[in-house]
Amino acid sequence: MRKFPIVFFIVLLFVSSVATAQTGTETPYSRYGIGEMFYNGFTRQTAMGGLGAAYQSSSAVNFSNPASYSHLRITTFETALRGELARTSSSGDAQTKKGVLLNYLSLGFPVIKDHWGASFGLIPVSSSGYNLKDDGSTVNPNDTITSTFTRLYSGKGGLSRFYIGNGFAPFSKSLDNFHTSKRYADLRTAGDSVAIHRAERSRNFFKGLAVGFNASYLFGTLTNERRVKFDNPSFMNIKNSNSTSFNDFYFDYGLTWFFDLKNDYRLTIGASGAGGTNIRGRRDVLQTLVASNSFESNIDTVYMVENEKGKIFIPADFTAGFMLQQSEKWMLGAEFNFQQWSRYRSFNQDQKLKDSWRISAGGQYMPTPKLSYRAGIRYERTYINLNNTPVNDYALSLGAGVPIRLTSTERRTFDNKTMLHFTLEAGQMGTTSNNLVKQQYVRFYVGITANELWFIKRKYD
Repeated sequence: MRKFPIVFFIVLLFVSSVATAQTGTETPYSRYGIGEMFYNGFTRQTAMGGLGAAYQSSSAVNFSNPASYSHLRITTFETALRGELARTSSSGDAQTKKGVLLNYLSLGFPVIKDHWGASFGLIPVSSSGYNLKDDGSTVNPNDTITSTFTRLYSGKGGLSRFYIGNGFAPFSKSLDNFHTSKRYADLRTAGDSVAIHRAERSRNFFKGLAVGFNASYLFGTLTNERRVKFDNPSFMNIKNSNSTSFNDFYFDYGLTWFFDLKNDYRLTIGASGAGGTNIRGRRDVLQTLVASNSFESNIDTVYMVENEKGKIFIPADFTAGFMLQQSEKWMLGAEFNFQQWSRYRSFNQDQKLKDSWRISAGGQYMPTPKLSYRAGIRYERTYINLNNTPVNDYALSLGAGVPIRLTSTERRTFDNKTMLHFTLEAGQMGTTSNNLVKQQYVRFYVGITANELWFIKRKYD
């Protein structure tokens, strides 16, 4: 157990050093905005269609809604690997790409059990990785000779965030405290059952309320390059490169509220999101004339800007959902997400993005405490709209959770166990209509949830 925090910090330092160099996507649609957005949830939530607004657990971190940290009853470490096999096709071409990356790293723990929980870790935000080309031609007005050329587009990089979050449930013990208070004793002595019932109902109504926040440091670099190569070797080619670095703080918030019903049923509603935020950035822009040889040596610099300061506006984001469950046996839920990407700006430039929205639904069934099955579905209207055609993303997911080991302590404490989570997600993004690109993908996640009993005073005989 003592090795557990040491391993976490070593891995965190290692991942921080390579996070900005990691490209977790190969899709032409990552050319727009800040790249392909990663879902905030962890492996078990991905298996349930990405539910996070109303999901809470005593032994799992839910980064999607920081209010859920208040329900942590044991120190929890979460990490996962994500593998992807994607086939990208257009009207006349098809390519297959594959890759693996470390998906997230998180640690959560109770500060004051049932009242205050905290979490911190490293989470990917977006990723860019693409190589595109198209053909064109131009006519010289002086001699009416047509010259053909090829435009080449490429990009790489991504954004990550290191976060520290807190969740608070200020009224979780208010009913218990009332039953042990002098006022309750006085009301019982006076036989005032009406006043007792009124006080119990009020405290029971608010005991499930929790709020929370994540304070994050957003960082990373996105590099985009565009080249024009003429077929005529006597022509000079053009190369444009744009490298933008992001470094700033970002805050998001959350609320959950559960209501205990009859027969061990519980209904939880939740909401999370962030306001529109200006993120500080710096960019280097370079446009050069390039010789038509195998080395593509620079001939002349046409335009150059170095270390230009600016801002990138990340628009407001909002998610709301519900979860119905019976004890630990099963849970079902759905949620809706909306983000106002039409307000996105990068260095005062408008990329003509569209507002995005997503609908998710899913659930989990646990026949025994040692095994859980999950399934989900999601449909998203992304912020990309090309040739008057929206780019949609939809997927089905299946998953399972199994214990790695169950010690005698773990068998006595349901929360205390180390679990492996497997998720398979299959989906499609885009279409081949109107000269667009369709990407069909299969993603496989392997996650681990390790629980440890910290802050327990040991007793010896």
